[in-house]
This record gives sequence, structure tokens and C-alpha cells, in this order.
Amino acid sequence: GASLNFGTGDFTLSIWENKIENGKASNYLYHKRVDPESDILLIAIQGTAGNNPMDIIVLLGGTIVFQNGRDLNDGQWHHIALTRKGTTVTAYVDGTVDQTGTSSANVNSAGSLAIGRNLVTTSDYFNGTMDEAAVWNRSLSQTEIRNLYKRGALRLNLSVRSCDDSAC
Repeated sequence: GASLNFGTGDFTLSIWENKIENGKASNYLYHKRVDPESDILLIAIQGTAGNNPMDIIVLLGGTIVFQNGRDLNDGQWHHIALTRKGTTVTAYVDGTVDQTGTSSANVNSAGSLAIGRNLVTTSDYFNGTMDEAAVWNRSLSQTEIRNLYKRGALRLNLSVRSCDDSAC
């Protein structure tokens, strides 16, 4: 809904992924469209083994912000985060900066924000495993991104519980 419309403001998207190489050119992590022809937000892992490195591509407002960063074709879990603060867009892989670019694109659309699938087709899903997808309406700091990565990498199990019963 409207809470996933970032406009020209700050935001953060975060996800853990372990992609399985399947020969597909792109595996979508996050995807949002203005209409059937225009991507307003796209974060995907592109490339195929033996052909191109499997790295992150980011589009905002239909324009590529950056691509061709670190090769993620290693069969390991990776924490990927994308932040926009002002017009600075930063991609993090495993808690460290992977790529930076700029975009003032208006990320508003009545369309859904899809996680793990291409909104254009009904059969194009991320091939692999995903965990802990999260969205913030602010730009997390580099320290906060690093802590998200460390929390997952160290396999800490943090949870919040709420209960009205005194036995809880």
C-alpha cells in the first residue's frame, strides 16, 4: 500500500539470500512497477555462472543506478541491503558497502512491492532461499546495516514476545 511508497524520501530494503544458479539472467529480490511497462524499483541478482558474474542490479524510476558489483555466485548466504539517503543510493553486501550511486527518482506507485518475484510474469520467481526481508521508511546507517548482518551471520536468535498472562 501507500506505506511502501517512498516518494523521493529515504528508505532501506534488506534481505538474506542464497541463490541457486539456474541459468536465468535475473533473479528478483524486490520489484515494484508503475505500470506493465515501467519498473519503478528493482533489486535483482543478474548474470549466469560461466557467463557473467551474478551481481546486484538496482533500478530506481526506470533508470539503472548501478550494477556489476561483487560476484554472489558462491553458494553461500548473503545479506543484501539497499539504502537511499537524500539522493545517495548505497548497496551493502554482508555488512560492507558494495556499490554507490545517485537517484532522486520518485518511488511512488499504486502497484504492489513484490519480494522474490518478477511482477511482469506469473512464473518468474527467485531461485534459491530468502529470509528476513525487511523494509524501513528511513535510511539505516552503515553501523545499523553492519549490525543486521552480524546478527544474522552469528546466528543469534532475537525475538520479541508480548503476553498479558503473568505466567509469560
